[in-house]
Amino acid sequence: MDTFKNLRIKDNEFKMLSCDYELKRGIIYAFECLYGNDNYLIDNGVGSHVDERAIVFRFGYYFQTFLEHLRPYSYYVVDVEYNRDGSISKRVNGDLKIPDLILHKRGTKDNLLVMEFKTYWNVNNEHEVKEDINELKEITKQIGAYKYRYGLFIVINKDKPLVTVFKNGDYYSGVNERSYFDNKI
Repeated sequence: MDTFKNLRIKDNEFKMLSCDYELKRGIIYAFECLYGNDNYLIDNGVGSHVDERAIVFRFGYYFQTFLEHLRPYSYYVVDVEYNRDGSISKRVNGDLKIPDLILHKRGTKDNLLVMEFKTYWNVNNEHEVKEDINELKEITKQIGAYKYRYGLFIVINKDKPLVTVFKNGDYYSGVNERSYFDNKI
């Protein structure tokens, strides 16, 4: 029985992570909870928006809750704004980087997922979007320092997220998402 058959965010709309089914289900579950339980944070009126971090925290909470009962993901930790690489600061091309959310095993080089979020009221900042996309490309390269298996660039829209997946230092998901962001940067 598929416990996700009634989700508002359908699997076929979420063209990503085809080889990692349970991770994908956890991400979809976290979005369902976020949009179902915390819609006030996403759409609480014109010109009156919460900070992106409040949304990222709630997503991270739901994501961790889903994953903590699934092996092998129960050994991973969801951290918000984690800026460390061991005892030094995380850097990409010499610049300090603080990803919005990561899934990793602390104190190791086992980095599974890195996520950057933008809200619909803040996605038009082309400089920030370009920085986040370039960071995801660098941090998902398998020859780099961090070697995250996946990177996600997420736009929190009013009704559902737009997700672009990065793998091996490049876009991984469908053409529609790639075209959208190529036009933005």
